[in-house]
Amino acid sequence: MPVATSQDNGYKYIKITPLHVKNGSALFFNSIITEFSDSWTPRWSPTNVYGRMDPMSFYSGTGRELTLGFRVISDDRYEASENMKKIQRLLQYQYPSYTYIDKSPILLAPPYFKFRFLNAVGGSKGFIEGYINGAIQINPGFQSKDQAQYFSSDVTDIDNKDKILFSDVNIVLRIQVLHDGTIGLDAASGHFTAPGEERYPYGVKQIKAQTAPAPATNNTKPGDTDGAVDTSNGPGDKKSQKAKAKKLELDRVFLSRKTITSMLTSKR
Repeated sequence: MPVATSQDNGYKYIKITPLHVKNGSALFFNSIITEFSDSWTPRWSPTNVYGRMDPMSFYSGTGRELTLGFRVISDDRYEASENMKKIQRLLQYQYPSYTYIDKSPILLAPPYFKFRFLNAVGGSKGFIEGYINGAIQINPGFQSKDQAQYFSSDVTDIDNKDKILFSDVNIVLRIQVLHDGTIGLDAASGHFTAPGEERYPYGVKQIKAQTAPAPATNNTKPGDTDGAVDTSNGPGDKKSQKAKAKKLELDRVFLSRKTITSMLTSKR
């Protein structure tokens, strides 16, 4: 599933923002989605007691976990260096933030993120919050002969001299979602209730099928305006139809009078 390039508005719909770093910059990846799975796990704790065939089970909550895989492809060494800079930053964000008191480091916050990917993760809010649970896989594709593996750095680039720049990298993230506020069903109405999540989890509203109106039928005979069906769409059409009907009526009266006059003239 290709994702829009940086020139398109859709580019910013794949977005990873660190929340544990003050003024941490968001990361955008121009990529192709290779893997996406969304799973919910209701958690029950069974306890076996004497005299019961079935355990007594206690509900503790429902968890949500996402797996998002994407492929970052670079067209040249310059784009490859930019993408590798983003990947490095993503990996740096997996460590906690610290504050210092008398030059002594004190852990301030663990790695925690906001994720945005179209409507697939955020419901009506457009984003989810959570942490990356498990290993982050960075696969440059060295084992595949079908993928260009890397670019050599420019000899004039002193900072990247003798370094390889990955041209095609597969990244897989496993995200543990942390729900915002109370989420569940209203016992009285049965409606789903959550802060800003009326269309949880994908933000989709049902599209009602639209059918064309049945065509109007007209069973009137030529010249008969009494049983005519009004198929007009507005005041202008109604006025036009009334004018036509009046003209037909006047023509019919004129023809009747002309016929009577000619009959009387012939008898004389």
